Amino acid sequence: MTGKPGKFDDLQIENGALSDLGKRIATHLAKMRQYEAEVVKKAGVALKKADDHCTSVAQLLAEAKTQCRTEGFKAFQEKYAPDFSRSRLYELLAIGSGNKTEEDVRAESRARKAKSRAGASVTTSDVTDKMETAVRVHVVAEPEPKPTVVAVTVIEDDPQVSADRQKQYHAADDDNGADVVADDAEASSMTDQANAFHGELMETFTDFQGRLRTWFQSRDLDKGAKEMMNEALYLIADGLMQLAQEMDGR
Repeated sequence: MTGKPGKFDDLQIENGALSDLGKRIATHLAKMRQYEAEVVKKAGVALKKADDHCTSVAQLLAEAKTQCRTEGFKAFQEKYAPDFSRSRLYELLAIGSGNKTEEDVRAESRARKAKSRAGASVTTSDVTDKMETAVRVHVVAEPEPKPTVVAVTVIEDDPQVSADRQKQYHAADDDNGADVVADDAEASSMTDQANAFHGELMETFTDFQGRLRTWFQSRDLDKGAKEMMNEALYLIADGLMQLAQEMDGR
């Protein structure tokens, strides 16, 4: 009865053990890199086409603006291009009128972000720790309790009048108490909803940040791949900035 074959050590591997298996892995890796490069190339072409269409949209919006009064253009934009925020619309009009290029707009956006980050010299791990702490802190946050409404009862000389008045005061006190409970429930519900979005955003960003960093640090990215990913990251950052401004009412 023969025993199981022994496992190979480092010296045996260096001398050619499992070379067939290793060559098969190398072949698949080469194919994988080839397909990844093709995806990057195709994505770059797609982004260029998207930029071309964006320029056309900007030019047509600028043309429509010259043919509309203020309220007319607002109605036109809401009907045919409702997805743009106010700040993005201004950027597109500047591009369409020839006052700026798309690269000018991106450069200004990057400059604003760099200015907002000036002086905040923190490491990525610091940011991640703060984000995770923010999630934990936000989860335990509770709405401030509303003041309890206290009814003051006035005792009348007439016993019947006194009894009737006390019934009225107790009824008013019950109504006020119900309003306080309803307000607290609504505030709690709003906090829970905001809490869910907050946690989802922080968890998604932290996970994506880690996976993306691992990916690009383990590869020698070419210029096209870097440009494609930087473009996508800046677009997402711009979108989040616009969303924050809209929520803030700016």
